[in-house]
Amino acid sequence: MEWQKKSANASNVETLYLIASYVFDEIDYGRMEWRYSAVDGEDVTHVRSKAEQFGFTYEGVWRRKGDGGSDVYFYSIVADSEGRAE
Repeated sequence: MEWQKKSANASNVETLYLIASYVFDEIDYGRMEWRYSAVDGEDVTHVRSKAEQFGFTYEGVWRRKGDGGSDVYFYSIVADSEGRAE
């Protein structure tokens, strides 16, 4: 997706901050995920770089090779014991 290749500009950062504030502070979830479905052979380094810029931690990948599906890459931000995002 083209928007994921853009830089972490101020509006992107502010938007993600507002979403994270809602997730962790308003509805009291302990985890926020970023999932990316990649087509076979796609270079996903731009996705990992962008996720890490925003504070997400790489967690792993669900492999779906051979069945025509795509691999799904997982990143997350989790709350600490006091509900703050780590």
